[in-house]
Amino acid sequence: MVDLDKTQLQKFEAQLRERQELLWNDIAGVLKNEGHDNLVELSGQVHDSAEESVADMVADLDIAVISREVAELKDIELALLRMRGAGYGRCIDCGDAIEIQRLEASPAAARCVDCQNRFENNHSERDQTPSM
Repeated sequence: MVDLDKTQLQKFEAQLRERQELLWNDIAGVLKNEGHDNLVELSGQVHDSAEESVADMVADLDIAVISREVAELKDIELALLRMRGAGYGRCIDCGDAIEIQRLEASPAAARCVDCQNRFENNHSERDQTPSM
């Protein structure tokens, strides 16, 4: 595959920045507990274990959402840094060009499909807890 041209880079940068702004707004909303004021009250007035479980579940979901969005923000920032250094569109592992279809689907992609599959396979094995 040929390197990306200026128009393609501008398109991907605009997509990355748009997604970045959306994620920042989502995170800010969760952190401000928009729409969750009643859950804060509920946590202080829990009358039974079912209500406590619901309050805990909502808090855990918010934390999971924030964690996922922060990870995506890091990926976006790294992609923007690669754009400034002329490394965008190249796999960070093998150096080959990342397929245009992959970048269109995920503009923050840092690896080609083969290297991403290898990365996921290697990390999923390490993340598994050994059984006893």
